[in-house]
Amino acid sequence: MATATTPPIPAAIEGRVVNDEPMSVDEYLEWERAQTEERHEYIDGWVVQVSGASLEHNIIVSNIIRKLGNQLLDRDCRAVANDFRVALPTVDTYAYPDIVAY
Repeated sequence: MATATTPPIPAAIEGRVVNDEPMSVDEYLEWERAQTEERHEYIDGWVVQVSGASLEHNIIVSNIIRKLGNQLLDRDCRAVANDFRVALPTVDTYAYPDIVAY
């Protein structure tokens, strides 16, 4: 009987992964909802802690939100900044992007 092997951690997130074994989306969502202070992104079964941004980063995001928000004033859309978890099902990912227009 063959044993299942754990898929490798993608090189782009290696060293930042907080789980030892891949988890399902449902396991991630339950685990993430229980976190009180930290946010984590989910990438193909692996969980990565999202770090805080620098002042410069936040100024750039604020400027983009303002410009984008102005462009969306007469439309049925809104732009919001971080703290908004987004599902990207085609790539099996949940992320906290800097800006979301919906």
